Amino acid sequence: MTTLDGKPIGAISLGVGLFAKAGLLEGKPATIWVTPDALRALKNGGARFEKKPVVVAGGIVTVDGPASAESFGNIFAELL
Repeated sequence: MTTLDGKPIGAISLGVGLFAKAGLLEGKPATIWVTPDALRALKNGGARFEKKPVVVAGGIVTVDGPASAESFGNIFAELL
């Protein structure tokens, strides 16, 4: 999944749950800020939780939280 012009999309922390709720993560690995509700959102959205700081799957970048923001930026820049 990318934008219509082929660029990647990404979310950090609990924002990843919005991607899951929108169905963007179905069948894909993802990470998120770990809370019971957040893990439930991933599961309900069909995502596979990976306990990693950053997960890239098919043009979608998910990040576990603010501590991984620099890695997110570096990886996202590489994908552009």
